[in-house]
Amino acid sequence: MRTYLEDFRERAAAAGVAGSGSLGQVAASIGVSQTRVSRLAGVLLAGLNRVLDQRGRLPARDGAQLAQRLAARPAKVFACDGVERGILRNADPDG
Repeated sequence: MRTYLEDFRERAAAAGVAGSGSLGQVAASIGVSQTRVSRLAGVLLAGLNRVLDQRGRLPARDGAQLAQRLAARPAKVFACDGVERGILRNADPDG
């Protein structure tokens, strides 16, 4: 018999692989509240930031910090991996 946590992990992983977009969609697809997903995301983000900081890989948070880091790099060629996503808007102006 699987525990609740094992089942939750499997559903969460499936939602991640499926690429569910919004927090509400992820929550609905794994059967928990949006509040719970938001709390879990906050805990995971804090853990990720802590590990990145320990490894000296925390992203620059402002322009001055970024300029300082770039000035210290010998090679001036950088890769940027970004995804542009549209913002869903209600087509009905009244509602």
